[in-house]
Amino acid sequence: MEATSHRSTQRVLDILTFLAQSEQHTHTLAEIALALDAPKSSLFPILQTMTSNSVLNYNPQTQRYSLGIRIFEIGMQYLQSNNSYSDISREIRHIAQTSLETCNLGELIGNEVCYLMKESSPETIRMFSAPGKRMPAHSTALGKVLLCEKTWDELKALFPNGLAPVTNRTITDLETLFRQLKFIREQGYGTEDEENELSVQCIAIPLRIDGHIRYALSVSIPKFRYTAEKGEQILRLLLEHQSKIEAFLSAWNITN
Repeated sequence: MEATSHRSTQRVLDILTFLAQSEQHTHTLAEIALALDAPKSSLFPILQTMTSNSVLNYNPQTQRYSLGIRIFEIGMQYLQSNNSYSDISREIRHIAQTSLETCNLGELIGNEVCYLMKESSPETIRMFSAPGKRMPAHSTALGKVLLCEKTWDELKALFPNGLAPVTNRTITDLETLFRQLKFIREQGYGTEDEENELSVQCIAIPLRIDGHIRYALSVSIPKFRYTAEKGEQILRLLLEHQSKIEAFLSAWNITN
């Protein structure tokens, strides 16, 4: 049977996704309707219902909607009921504490990396990232690892408008990126050198589920703390935890 979707339910999901991914996080009815290409008349009752159930907040002064406390409660209930998430989080925390740098877990959504988990460096100066945040895949070590099994045609389809620069060191030529992805696939890890954020370097490894890269794990290092020796130590640390985290992720995927 061909899968179908319920329009109103799909719009609830689209609203939540839009507000979660928006840099502003708050939007008017008109802005939401424009972003979702949906009539305001059909969105308004959905927004009202979501607001009355605390799924959304509504500010009558600004006439703007944002995510509500109920989303936080549902998220916390999910984390508390998922042992695999706790296991993965513990491993990521150990990597961050051992390396003294920020560790991130991400997955590919379209041509972007979505950060799923993060453990900050204990150092005062550290990298900013947050679960739910998205970044261009081509400019991040996480993203390049997640892209490395793509064919040339798949890569072109993911970036129909080319590669936008994030910094002056971002790869903007698709053929250059494809060659680097081939090298990443062969060596088993990827790097990023000020391509997504100036003064930041990053090392990432793939995490496979059933033989396919589904997630990636990275450590970000401020350039002034980076040395070749430290980079080698961090890569070894990531590889030491690779199989254990893959096992936890496999269990996590079964329960989701």
